[in-house]
Order: sequence, then C-alpha cells, then structure tokens
Amino acid sequence: MPGTNCIQCPFHLWEFNGETGHCTKIPYIDGKIPEKGKIQTYPCVERHGMIMIWYHPLNEPPHYDAICIDELLGDRFEYRGVHRYPNIHMHLQEFAENAADFQHFQPLHGQMCIPWTQLQVPRIFIHHQASLEFSNYKPYI
Repeated sequence: MPGTNCIQCPFHLWEFNGETGHCTKIPYIDGKIPEKGKIQTYPCVERHGMIMIWYHPLNEPPHYDAICIDELLGDRFEYRGVHRYPNIHMHLQEFAENAADFQHFQPLHGQMCIPWTQLQVPRIFIHHQASLEFSNYKPYI
C-alpha cells in the first residue's frame, strides 16, 4: 500500500506487514486480528511497479539483485523477436506459482497490458508441456 510497508491481496483486500508478515487489516472484520494471522516473509524489492520476491526451497538468501530494465521505463514497447527457453527443470509447485496468471488480468487490469504502463501486450504465445520424471537428484536449480 502506498506510503506503508504493507502489501494488499487484490482479491480479498487483506493487508500484511512486509517485514513481519502479520495481517494488519481485514476490511470486513471489526476487532483485533489474531497473532497467528500472518504469512511467511521473503526478501523482496520493488522494480517497475512490481514487488519481486526471492524464494529458495532451502531458504538461501538472494544470489543476485533484481535488475532494473531501462527500456521498461519508457513509453514504447518494441517487438524484439521470439524468445524460447529450453527445458527448465523445476518442481511442479514452482511452475504453478510462477507461471503467468492470465485469469487475474481482466478483473485487475481490465485488459492484457503491462501493469505499470498503458501498453497492451502484443502477440502473447505460451506453450507449456509438463512431464514427470522420478529421480534421486535433489537440487531444484
């Protein structure tokens, strides 16, 4: 929330303190929020109007800082070609939690646009093909 150290769930409007994880506001509840009303906190930075969160399955600190992409600060979005990524090995939960959530764009943004601009996103093509393979290999990254 602007001017505070809190984030707000855009669906439920609950607010949480960014340092402690404690719930600070539930719009439809009068009275004190129970002490156990909190969420896990993670290292984070704000870039381009978004909160970028570092998560590591072993709770390691960030290995690098989130970059600032100067081109995103301008008023033009230029097509620069197709970007394809090779097979990315990850836990299925990480895929689900980090894939683009297209269901939220219409209710929150009104259209498919870059949230901190008024630029509509052109030509979005996403192809996911999940496969499952059991292995004793542990690292996710």
